[in-house]
Amino acid sequence: MIELFVKKNSEMSENLDRIHPLGCCVVWTPIPMMSWICPALGHVGVTDSQGTTYDFEGPYYIGKGKMIFGDPRQKWKLDVDPKEWDDAIEEVSHRFEHINYNLLCSNCHFFAAAVLDRVNYKPIPPLFGKWVNGATAKIIYGLILHGRSLSITDVLVIWIPFLFIVLFVYFMFLR
Repeated sequence: MIELFVKKNSEMSENLDRIHPLGCCVVWTPIPMMSWICPALGHVGVTDSQGTTYDFEGPYYIGKGKMIFGDPRQKWKLDVDPKEWDDAIEEVSHRFEHINYNLLCSNCHFFAAAVLDRVNYKPIPPLFGKWVNGATAKIIYGLILHGRSLSITDVLVIWIPFLFIVLFVYFMFLR
C-alpha cells in the first residue's frame, strides 16, 4: 500500500515538475536604452519545459540559464509538446553554435523563430511562410499579442523609462 502511494505521488510530482511556470515559453527582457526608447524592442530567448532559458547571445554562443540582459520580464506561453519543444531547443542550439551573430538578421529573434519553426508552431501573422522569414517582426508581434509580464515590478521596469523619456521630450520640446 505504501509503495503504491509513493509511486502515485512520484508520478504526480513528475507531471507537475514536467512543465515549469516559465516552461515552454518565448521570453523577453529589455535592453537598456534601446527598450527605453521603444519598449517593443528587447532581447528574446526561449525556455525549455523546466524553465531554463536559452538565448543567442553572440557569435557562436547560446547562453543557458541566464539571459545576457538579465532575467525575463515577459513571457509568451506556448501550447507545445514539452518533449518536442526540449528536443527543438537542443537541436537549434547546436545549429546556432555554428552561426555568426548579426544584429539585424541572425539575432536572438532568429534563434527563437528557428525553435518555433522546428516544432512547426503556426506563424503569426501567417505571412511570409516560416517563422524565420521576418523573424524579428513576427516574434515582436507574437510577444505584443500574447506576451504577459511576469509581475507588476516587471511592468514598471518596462514602461517607467519610456514614460520618463516621453514626458521629458514633451515638456522640453513640444510644450
